[in-house]
Amino acid sequence: MAETWTYVIIWNWYCCRYFDWSRHEILTYNDLASPSDKNDGIIDITVSYDGTWHKRGHTSLYGISTIVDILTGFVIDYDLLSKYCPECTTAKRDLGEHSADFSIWYETHRSEYNENYERSSYAMEVKAAEMLWKRSLENCSMLFTSVLSDGDTKTCKHILELDVYGDSMKITKEECLNHVTKKLGTGKF
Repeated sequence: MAETWTYVIIWNWYCCRYFDWSRHEILTYNDLASPSDKNDGIIDITVSYDGTWHKRGHTSLYGISTIVDILTGFVIDYDLLSKYCPECTTAKRDLGEHSADFSIWYETHRSEYNENYERSSYAMEVKAAEMLWKRSLENCSMLFTSVLSDGDTKTCKHILELDVYGDSMKITKEECLNHVTKKLGTGKF
């Protein structure tokens, strides 16, 4: 378990450095491309959003969603949602879920707890998108004002209705050419 914790610390350190670098590059690129559009260090950008899950369908226990800048191709942010903690499952089996030993173990494990989502797998991508958009201003100094996605109607509809940036700033949806072409080819439009 110490090896896992060390890996998590290293991964978090690496991700923080990468995201700091990529966000700085995106801000620099946009400042050079259109310096007049910059408002108090905050920029409006078009992003691509998608999620990927361990299993197809609506039974996955974990998945990851990413936000990618359209102009640079850099990953801006991601969120990992998990309905499962392998350490807890093992401890429940070995110690007994309602035992005193499990309670003591769980108190020490709490800071390393991996489960961060409890609702249906079907709604995971929607929740991840909501969390990413809500923290875009604070974490990235960016407003994701236009989104290019795979046509996932429930996620896009939720983001458009969320009103994250207030009434003055509306989010627009762009269609991905690959997905539009697929729909036309199969007659699903």
